[in-house]
Amino acid sequence: MFRNYFLVALRNLFRNRISSLVNILGLAIGMAAFVLIIQYVRYELNYDSFHEKQDVIYRIQQDRFNQGEISTQWAAGCSAVGQALYENFEEVENFTRFQKMNGVMTYGEIKFREEEMYMADTSFFDIFSFKVLKGDGHSSLENPMMMMLSESTARKYFGDEDPVGKSLRFNGDLEVEVSGVYEDAPRNSHLKPDILVSWETLVRFQGPEVNTAWQWDGFFNYIQLHPETDPLVFEAKLPPFVEEQTGEAMARYGDGMEFHLQPIPGQGSDARHPRLRQHLLGVQRLRRRTGPHGLPAVCLARFVAVRCTPAAIFDPRTHPVARQDLDRAFRERRHPRTGDAELGTARYRRWRTGHGYPAVRHHLVDYPRPQTGQRIRPHPGGTPR
Repeated sequence: MFRNYFLVALRNLFRNRISSLVNILGLAIGMAAFVLIIQYVRYELNYDSFHEKQDVIYRIQQDRFNQGEISTQWAAGCSAVGQALYENFEEVENFTRFQKMNGVMTYGEIKFREEEMYMADTSFFDIFSFKVLKGDGHSSLENPMMMMLSESTARKYFGDEDPVGKSLRFNGDLEVEVSGVYEDAPRNSHLKPDILVSWETLVRFQGPEVNTAWQWDGFFNYIQLHPETDPLVFEAKLPPFVEEQTGEAMARYGDGMEFHLQPIPGQGSDARHPRLRQHLLGVQRLRRRTGPHGLPAVCLARFVAVRCTPAAIFDPRTHPVARQDLDRAFRERRHPRTGDAELGTARYRRWRTGHGYPAVRHHLVDYPRPQTGQRIRPHPGGTPR
C-alpha cells in the first residue's frame, strides 16, 4: 500500500514539475529560514547566560550633570561607587571594579597590541563565571605586577608551554608575571577580557586614593545584590546616598551625578534609556520568579493576550484611562508620549486645532490624524493664544 502511495506521489511530482519545484524550494527555504531565526534568537536570549549569578549582577552606569544638564553618560564611572555601596548597604553582597587599558605586550620576538586588557580586583572571578584553568582566581590577582591570560592569549604568546611563572613586557618597559589562565569568554558575552592585570598594580602607580575617588571616571563597577533585593527599590536609595557623599563638593561647582543599575542581560543594548532599563529590570525579576524556562512562556502569554484583545479596549476614545491621560497631557501642554513640557504656545495651538497633529502611539493604538482645521475637542477656554 505504501508503495502505491509513493508511486502516485512521484507521478504527480513529475507530471507538475514546475509547481512541484516551486513548492519544494519554498518549503526548503522556509525551513532553513526558520532554523536560522531560531538559532539567532537563541543566541541573543542566552547573552551572558553562562554567568551563574547573572540574575543578581548589575553594572553601575553613571550620569554626570553640569549646571543641571547632562554632560556625560558613562558605563565606566567613578572608582569609588562600587566599594561605597558594598560598605554601606546590606543589599550588596559583593562588588568588583576594573579599568580598561591597552598596549603592546612582548614575549621575546613575539609582539601583539592588546585592546581587551583590564586592571581588575580580586573579586572579579567571584562575580563573573569565567572558568579558571590554571592558578587561583583570587590569589592570582592579589599582588602588584601580576596578571592572568585568557586561554587563546596564552597560546598566542607561549604556544603549548605552561605560561604560569613567565613574564610579558608591557610597552617595552614593565615586566608583568603571568599567574593564571582562564577560559575564553563566549561570543555572546558583553565582556571579553584577554588579559587581567591585578588592581594592586594600578594602586602602586596611582596611589591608594584611586580606591575612593568620586571625581575620577573610567572604571567599570559591578555589584552583586542579595537575591531578595528589588533592584528598582535599591536604585531609589542611591540619590540620597550620593548626595550625602558628594553633595557639598558637587554643589560648589554646580555639578551632580546619578547612578543607575543595568542588569547583565541588557548590556548588549542601549540600557541607558529609562523605559528600556525598567523593562530589563522587570525581566530580571520575572526570570528569578519563573526560572529560565518559565520566562519565555510568560512572555508568550503576554503577547497573545495583547494581540488577541479587541483593539477597541485600547482605543483612547473609548478607554477612560487613556482618554484621561491624553486630556491631562493636553492641559499640561505635554507630549502624550514623551512627556515633553516645553512645547510652546504655537505648537500647542496646532495640536489643539488639528493643524499638523502628530499620530501618537498610546496603548498599542495610533490616535487618528484629524483633517486640516478639524478640532480634536472643544477647548474650554476658547482657542489658546
